[in-house]
Amino acid sequence: MNYNQGQNVTITSSATSAVTITKVEFYDGTSLVGTDTSTPYNFSSSSLNVGTHSFTAKAYSECNKTATSTAITIKINGVVTPPPTSGPISGPSCGRPLQSLTYELSPQQRANATSYNWFFRGAKQSLTVNSNGYSATVVPTRGNGEICVGVRYSTGTSYVEYCKTITVCTN
Repeated sequence: MNYNQGQNVTITSSATSAVTITKVEFYDGTSLVGTDTSTPYNFSSSSLNVGTHSFTAKAYSECNKTATSTAITIKINGVVTPPPTSGPISGPSCGRPLQSLTYELSPQQRANATSYNWFFRGAKQSLTVNSNGYSATVVPTRGNGEICVGVRYSTGTSYVEYCKTITVCTN
């Protein structure tokens, strides 16, 4: 059975016995992940890790006898959110000459990013990429232009450029 990450998975055990079943334990491999003491015996989770899981159910009778089910395999697939096709760079739209202006790519555009390439289009400006990689500082010297960042992604569209227009303020 296949599920996507975050999707609810419910496993039901139909444990029966000539005597009363007191509880059913659910295992993912050797790890106990849940216990149910009433019928129907269920385990539910929407927070399983991506990967293949092998679940068993272990029933306990009132006589302290146990029986373990055959394993079932469940695969949790990672959900890939494609990078956005456009998005904001936060920071001021204008600055005075020689004033340091900091710009940052929004968290949404940073999802699944593997590298950043900051550059400026237009009049020559001083540009310094900050140590986190997803922000940069510009010192306007003259004229207008755009602060841009090319982002390489690990999934979906492999490279996208985002830009924000910057003008030199007159006041």
